[in-house]
Amino acid sequence: MNEKRRIVVLGGGFGGFMTVRHLVKLRFDGEIILIDKRDEHVFTPWLYEVASGFLFSKEKTNLKDLKKTSGISFTNLIQAQDGARVRFKKQEVIGCDFDSKHLIFIDGKTLQFDELVLAVGSEVQFFNIPGVKENSRTLKTLQEAMEIQTEISKLLEELRLHKRDRIKIVIGGAGSTGVELASELANCLNEASKNGQVDRTKIRILLIEAGDTVLQQMHPSLQLCVKKRLEKLGVELKLKTRLERLSKNRAHLVTVTTENTATEIDFDIFIWAGGIRPTALIESFDLPKDQRGRIEVEATFQVKGRTDIFALGDAAGLTSPYTKKSLPSLAQVAIRESRLVAQNIIRQQQGKPLKIMKIPKQWIIITPAGGKYSFMRIFGINICGRSASWVRKIIDLQYFGTILPWPVFWRLWRSAEKVFSLND
Repeated sequence: MNEKRRIVVLGGGFGGFMTVRHLVKLRFDGEIILIDKRDEHVFTPWLYEVASGFLFSKEKTNLKDLKKTSGISFTNLIQAQDGARVRFKKQEVIGCDFDSKHLIFIDGKTLQFDELVLAVGSEVQFFNIPGVKENSRTLKTLQEAMEIQTEISKLLEELRLHKRDRIKIVIGGAGSTGVELASELANCLNEASKNGQVDRTKIRILLIEAGDTVLQQMHPSLQLCVKKRLEKLGVELKLKTRLERLSKNRAHLVTVTTENTATEIDFDIFIWAGGIRPTALIESFDLPKDQRGRIEVEATFQVKGRTDIFALGDAAGLTSPYTKKSLPSLAQVAIRESRLVAQNIIRQQQGKPLKIMKIPKQWIIITPAGGKYSFMRIFGINICGRSASWVRKIIDLQYFGTILPWPVFWRLWRSAEKVFSLND
């Protein structure tokens, strides 16, 4: 009797977990193992909400509720799919012997695979700017979001007790993460000011960006709308401003003009949202890479030169025929890719031709901008405000409704809505 094949999926983010789910739904005849160094699946689109939630609360129960909104244990998720057919291993992978098909764990143990799916996501890109890694906060994990929340809450409490006379929050990078966090923090503080909880005039939020606009991937007309929204919320936007060096409580900047004027600003908390890069683990793998360090894949998401290894999400470097750039780092991209990867694993097992990715000309990107206000562009039309926010909610609802049983999904959603609405 032939032994059943073992599929190992490395990474439990959107791409990795949804690959597992599709394999189960498609009744893959073999063993499925999901590996992640953390024990929970994090809904990263809500991290900015976590970082800005319960800023004026000292109740520990509130903080527990806040953390539960965006993290779901893999054990519970797998049970919701088909716990008997999937195993989860909490392990950190430090290497891979591709010839013998063995993953190498940090504790020295190994795990054999027949097919491997690389869905390890990305990590923060610091661009070798001196001091940034050591002196800033980042917003890539649930733990980091909680740390930002804790630090800002502490600053607000000190302001309330007159232990400091002002607060300056600086965010580096005006991409999606920077814009979402800056606008949500500003909206939260504006609402708190109306309720008499804080003096908004004593708090500054600065968003610095080396480029000449915000949200580089968006249409120029939408960029203008976002800039106006940020200004209305009281966010101080500093474009064409490059971070040269970061020391403790001081940012050394250069205004990118013909004269390149150097300036310095102090801060109480600096949050770096300047970009992402492939993980150190992906860099260590002896696999073909593109110029950005992503793994080169075919349109089937097989790694070039391999039939037994697939890569997707931020780890994969598949180029769009329309933009001539790698596919964007979006949850919706990884989710769409995951279905194809699962189908191709099964089709390969059955000896059938593999499917290729049908890449849309344009991805629909929705950017929250404080409270119940979002931006999106579809069919050449800009949609701003509550309408775009509702579309975003529907998409989020659809995802949770897909991966969780109805009662669990509904409790999670109601809890998240209750927590996040406090900032609105």
